[in-house]
Amino acid sequence: MLEKNDDGNYAYLAAHLQTLESVKDILYALNGQGIDAIILKGISLATAVYQDLNRQPGSDIDLLARRGDILNVKAVLNTLGWKEKSDVLAKLVSYNKPLALNSLMFFNPDSPVTIHLHWHIINTTWPLNRYVRNIDMTEIWQAATTSSLDGAPVKELKPEHLVIYLCYHGFNHHFAKPVYVDDIKAALARFKDNLSWKILYEQAQKWGLHWLVVYSIKYVEKPEIGLYSKAYWRFFSHEKGLIGKMLFLYRTFFPQKIIMAATNNSPLAQIGFKLYLSRLENMRR
Repeated sequence: MLEKNDDGNYAYLAAHLQTLESVKDILYALNGQGIDAIILKGISLATAVYQDLNRQPGSDIDLLARRGDILNVKAVLNTLGWKEKSDVLAKLVSYNKPLALNSLMFFNPDSPVTIHLHWHIINTTWPLNRYVRNIDMTEIWQAATTSSLDGAPVKELKPEHLVIYLCYHGFNHHFAKPVYVDDIKAALARFKDNLSWKILYEQAQKWGLHWLVVYSIKYVEKPEIGLYSKAYWRFFSHEKGLIGKMLFLYRTFFPQKIIMAATNNSPLAQIGFKLYLSRLENMRR
C-alpha cells in the first residue's frame, strides 16, 4: 500500500492513511460505547461507492450520529484529543426549534484531521429549517445498513437516502467542484441494481427535496444544459408566501447567535455586532 500514487505524491498517501487511521480509532471507540455512526462523504464513499481506498482521502471527517448520542460522542472525541472551540453543542442539540445548522467542528492539535460532528443530514447556515422539519432522522437510522470501514464497524445510508444526500450536498455547494458530480455518478453506478427510482423520488418528495433531486440528476447527466443556477436563490424561490420569503432573507443575513458561534468556532459570549457586520461585509464580496 505504501506506493506512490499516479502523481508521485507521497503527501497524498500520508494524508489518506492518517485520515483512515483516525476514522478507525473513532469508530472503534464509539462502538465500545455502543454508539452507531455514519461517515458522510469522504473516505466512506471511497469504500462503499468507489470501492477504492485511494479515492476521497481529505483531512476532514464528517461523522453523523443520533442526536441523543451527540454529547456521548463529544466525550469520546474529547478523550481521543479532539476538542470543540465553541461552547454551544449542548444548546444546539437541545434547541427547541428546527435549525438548519446541525454540526460542530472538533480540532486536534496533534492531528491535521478535523471532525465535523453532524446529527442531521441538512447542515447549512441558510435558513432551510423546513427541510430539517420534514426529514425524520429516525427513519434514516432505521434504514441504515451495517458495514465496516477497513475492519472498523460503521453504518451506511440506504442507497436512496445516499443519492438524495449527495444531490443535496452537491446542489448546496453549487456543484463548484467536479467531485460533487463524480460522487453522484459513482453512487448511481454502484447501486444501480439495488436502487429504486420510485422509492428515491417518493422519499425526496416526502422531504420536500424532489425538485432539487430532479434538477441535480439532470445536471449530472447533462452539465452542458447551461450554467448552474445559484442554489441559494432556488431554495428562496421554494419558500412559501411573502412572509416565508422575507423570513428566509432575514435569517440569511442575521442567523441566530448560536449559529454564528458554531460557524465561527467561538464561544457564544463573543458573538456580537462586529461579527454580524463582518458577515455582511463577506456576503457583499
